[in-house]
Amino acid sequence: MKTAHYYVLSGIGVVSLIVSFVCFSCEGPSGASEQKARQLTVDLMPQFFSGSIFFSEAASAHSDLELYEDSTFLLLRRINNDTIWNGVFGRWKNDSSGMIVLDGGTQAQLNLKLMQSALLILNSEGEQVEDSEQFMLHQLSDSSMIGRRFVVEGEYFYMADAVVMRFCATGKKAWPVALSGDNLQAEKFYLIESSSRPGQKVFINAEISVFMDTGMEGDPRPHIMIHKFLGGAWKSDCL
Repeated sequence: MKTAHYYVLSGIGVVSLIVSFVCFSCEGPSGASEQKARQLTVDLMPQFFSGSIFFSEAASAHSDLELYEDSTFLLLRRINNDTIWNGVFGRWKNDSSGMIVLDGGTQAQLNLKLMQSALLILNSEGEQVEDSEQFMLHQLSDSSMIGRRFVVEGEYFYMADAVVMRFCATGKKAWPVALSGDNLQAEKFYLIESSSRPGQKVFINAEISVFMDTGMEGDPRPHIMIHKFLGGAWKSDCL
């Protein structure tokens, strides 16, 4: 029997899903027709994808993905009819086999194959799974994430007198943060923590959205708006 194991905490119990759609124990390729994979190139960035997987009438998983030219990505996910999206920032790469690998650290690991106008979700061995047509993120012509709120955990700090956030799986990339919204509460927390723990990184949980604004070089770049400061993330560094 070909079985995919997924694990997501629901309000009462455990539903057989995984937020990241990684199929850790699926068997190998199914009888689905093979399609020729394509490589992602930075000159085609950014690219936008969206998809939903329905496991039953009551169980579903939904994802939106943006891939950026600096090899970072933003993945938004929600389960069933939840209205709250959870965000994961990380890095993507083309591996030697032509597979696209998304590395979101401890929050998401995903293997994909770029088809004509979609990303096919593979198992942990890089193989197609049974009913692979269902495991697709379809390409969009434009971003579906601009202005959408989602919850993240990230490092909050100052860089050259500007407020920025950094996410563990993206390395050194820093995202500019707007001074409006609920940034004041996040800033207060940062100042208290940085004064009481000098030299330690400050991590926060927040409900944010991404918007486009002019970057330091004059070109449009993604920025972060903090809509709701949810408190400190009690960690001193990335795992």
